[in-house]
Amino acid sequence: MKKLALLTLALSTTLTTSIQAKEANSASASTAPCPLAFAGFSFGGTVGYGIGNATVNNTTSSVVTGNTLKNNGQYPYTATSKVGFSGVDGGLIAGYLQRFNNWGAGADFLANWTSAGATDNTSNSNPWFPNVETGTDAIHIKLKNSLQVRGVFSYVISELVMPKIILGWDNSDYNLAYQTSSNVNAPAEPFFYNSSTSTTGSKRLNGLLWGAGVDFLVAESIIFGLEYTGVQSQKVTFTSSANSSISAGSGGGNTVSTSSVSLRPQYNTFKATLKYIPAFTAPMGKAAPTLYSRQNAFQGFTLGGTLGYGIGKASVSHTTSSVITGNNPIDGGDGQYPYTANSKVGFSGVDGGLIAGYLQRFNNWGAGVDFLANWTSAGATGNTSHSIPYDGAVSKNSSVGANSYKIDLKNSLQVRGVLSYVISQFVMPKIMLGWDNSAYRLTYQTTYNIDDGPFSYNSSTSTTGSKRLNGLLWGAGIDFLVAQNVIFGLEYTGVQSQKVIFTSSANNPISATVGGGTNTNTSSVSLQPQYNTFKGTLKYIF
Repeated sequence: MKKLALLTLALSTTLTTSIQAKEANSASASTAPCPLAFAGFSFGGTVGYGIGNATVNNTTSSVVTGNTLKNNGQYPYTATSKVGFSGVDGGLIAGYLQRFNNWGAGADFLANWTSAGATDNTSNSNPWFPNVETGTDAIHIKLKNSLQVRGVFSYVISELVMPKIILGWDNSDYNLAYQTSSNVNAPAEPFFYNSSTSTTGSKRLNGLLWGAGVDFLVAESIIFGLEYTGVQSQKVTFTSSANSSISAGSGGGNTVSTSSVSLRPQYNTFKATLKYIPAFTAPMGKAAPTLYSRQNAFQGFTLGGTLGYGIGKASVSHTTSSVITGNNPIDGGDGQYPYTANSKVGFSGVDGGLIAGYLQRFNNWGAGVDFLANWTSAGATGNTSHSIPYDGAVSKNSSVGANSYKIDLKNSLQVRGVLSYVISQFVMPKIMLGWDNSAYRLTYQTTYNIDDGPFSYNSSTSTTGSKRLNGLLWGAGIDFLVAQNVIFGLEYTGVQSQKVIFTSSANNPISATVGGGTNTNTSSVSLQPQYNTFKGTLKYIF
């Protein structure tokens, strides 16, 4: 009996051990990562934002006939501009990836459509007639669409994450409109003429493409990714010509202006991708990879960082009141000459900082608050031309001037309320509403030169100031639980700030054959910015 009991105990122990081993093997097999993650054919869509710049060179050759003038009537003019352009960018993507152990190699094809474009106006001055010529160069650039073929080289980590580098070819459709206008009013020559050329064209440009990104396997056949790509396109040249009549005291004539405008754009995109792998299957005995999940995913205190890109615009209104004393008033009036200009200024730059917050779960719903401290390189510098609207004794064609401005966003503090909804314990879309306090700095300088008749003066005012502006904040985003205590997210935020006004004044001497005097300028510049950011976030849950 004792031997039987010992035999029974031994058999029971052996059986139990065998069952436990089988269960462990089964559990191991059911949770083992899939060695075919990311491999196969895929298709999907992309959406993001594109930021570009283009070097635009304009050479206008004006040849004047029918009049006796300096330099045999030939007046070449050259201008070079750096034009920034930006807009929403999105499209379709299809490709294939082959796995070689943890390494991956493949190719994909993209068809993109974009709203990226810009309009820029700058002042010009013909070097042959300084101080008596006014003009502007108006530039409009539009990127319409692009086709891309890319090679992809990647490395798979834990069968869930795949960083990659990208190299390929781009073919983009650009549209350019460039108009140069000038007005020469030189009584001493005597010589008067208006000239204008308009250069337009569309062309598909080839270019080298490069980039980098990271993909995440968020479900059995679903890949979510983030990527940056840059393209350097070839140079293209457009030409045009125009005839203009001349009025002059020594006889009329014609001016023939020929413009040659070259364009060479460089374009960058920051995108999110979502792709489906239709042929994805796990090998026998192994399950597709899954992300870590928990009952109260995303709940708790979080701390982390943000990094992205900000794009803003500001309404800048400038009013300068010129009061002239000690001289015969122009136009027989009271010597007061107000001047007003309104500009829409775009600015952009890298934006990043620190984030801390708390989220409370209520079943699948979540509510919380977070605090952000951001630093940014967002800013812009630009120039516009102007002329005084008063002619009378002083012809407006003899008023040459420019407004130069510089806007910088230095940093911001934000408090945001967050409302969210958790899907499958590892995806959480969210909306945000809150308050923003941003530090802006503005430098605005106005200069002009009047030289006509017995009356001449130069005027200049410089308006500078720094101030923290309060504003309403709104936004939306999506968070992913990529590890037990790690959250990766994407978000958009917008801020509308309050208006601020800066003032300055300056005195400038006057030269005139009818007596000297003083010109007192008082400038008032108002600034009201609106700023948008597109960011990635990485947070740790304590």
